[in-house]
Amino acid sequence: SCTDRKVTLALLRRRALNTTDYKGPIVHNLGGPGADPLQLMPFDYGAGLHLELGHDHDLIAWDPRGGEQLFQCSSSLFDDLLTTTCQGIYRSRHPGVPGQYEDHAAFLNEYRRYHLIESASCEDLMGARGIQRYISTWHHAHDLHSIMEALGQSRIRFHGISWGTALGNYFATLFPDKVERMILNSNIDISLWTTGSLSSDFSDVEKILSRFFEECAGSSYCPIHEPTAEAVEARYENIMQLARFNSTHAELTANWLIEPPLYSTLIGMTHRMMYRPEYGFPGFAAALLAVEDSAVRMAATPESNLIAQEWTTRDDPDFDDNSYQDPHNPDHRYVFPNSGEEYTRCNDIVGGVSSNLDEMLENFEDASERHRAPGVELQFHWPCQGKPASKSPFTGPFGGKTSHPILYINTRLDPITPLVHAERNAKLFPGSGLVIAEGMGHTVYLGRNQCAMEHARQYLQDGTMPEFGTTCANELPILWPPPGNGESGPGTLENMARRDSKSEALDKASADWEEKMRRFAW
Repeated sequence: SCTDRKVTLALLRRRALNTTDYKGPIVHNLGGPGADPLQLMPFDYGAGLHLELGHDHDLIAWDPRGGEQLFQCSSSLFDDLLTTTCQGIYRSRHPGVPGQYEDHAAFLNEYRRYHLIESASCEDLMGARGIQRYISTWHHAHDLHSIMEALGQSRIRFHGISWGTALGNYFATLFPDKVERMILNSNIDISLWTTGSLSSDFSDVEKILSRFFEECAGSSYCPIHEPTAEAVEARYENIMQLARFNSTHAELTANWLIEPPLYSTLIGMTHRMMYRPEYGFPGFAAALLAVEDSAVRMAATPESNLIAQEWTTRDDPDFDDNSYQDPHNPDHRYVFPNSGEEYTRCNDIVGGVSSNLDEMLENFEDASERHRAPGVELQFHWPCQGKPASKSPFTGPFGGKTSHPILYINTRLDPITPLVHAERNAKLFPGSGLVIAEGMGHTVYLGRNQCAMEHARQYLQDGTMPEFGTTCANELPILWPPPGNGESGPGTLENMARRDSKSEALDKASADWEEKMRRFAW
């Protein structure tokens, strides 16, 4: 809840199952910023996290200030107008994408004006003393300290993923003597975070895309298989050009969201499929084939029977206005309430974000030279345009000697939090450890990597720190679908959406994972 003077945070505790060797609470943040784990912790997500970290801990989740629970309090600060005006800015969809039209400047100027108007509207509604002034990672870190004290703890056990690593680094800098255990998984470069620079965040994108071409060439089950990686890449480029002027439509995601695979959608998917390559590579290849074949729609299927596909989510499109919550109502667009994420990012940037059009164009051209999804990168901070710069953002310096060393974990190739970030952060906190999970993807799923899970658990149990740079083998294969029968041939959307027991690789991976859970459950 919220008033003009006080924020009350929503917390949830998942109780330890092993109370004989109880180790205390672990406070968990799954990233965002602003992601709300309260709806996940009571169910499979929380059960999986308990298996990964140990049943001898309580798990504590909370909705960070500015998150979904807080921004739903409309009685005092917010009303319906604020809800519709301020809650969908970061995830807002826009017509087209830079690169689809020749006139980049005109498009970006329209995009700039959109956010200037939205920002001004939010400022008018919230006022100079509104809560938006008090949403930043510095504030979240102090909230974390308050949660620690409310739990009756003098030091914290913390597990942070993605943006949760930024939160952990802030906390460790501000309260170095309050760290009992801290695991930071998939790391943001904390020194670059306050500058607003994303120059290294996407440094693995082209490497992972090259791996996609190689994997597709190595499996005849890949929907756009060619004998060499170079040939797959050429086919990919041809399909992307085809998509610019030949729009198609297909159901490519879960039952609550429809994404036509337009050019802008495919650019977003080029990046998003890298988050979970074991599913993302096959799904992306199927979408490419659908465009190449000029598919109109997959076989009619009741919405309730569509299977959610983790490799493509609601923020896939790159400046796209083609996301519908109701496939039968094209005017019903999906709005994702994520104001907390936007304001945290914006308030953390020292000096704010420029709304100068020439600088926007320079940033876009710079990102375009580094990878093939520049709009995905730039939409992280462009919504900050028009927002007043934070009056007193935390500028660091970051680092310090913590009461117990921090354990950093990262994949070898990550599309948004590359390994180099973990290496840089670890140097700021003497004695830190680093575990590298070979393979690709965003976040190391400890429950699916026995080696990484063992190191994390041992660290939590007795503080044992693995040698810096310890590596763990990749245990997840690319789950290419096998050929189907009849019209449901290899690579069709229907076959891709209904991965079932016909996939031997998926069966084996699932069986291996279940066996590991049985062996390592406490």
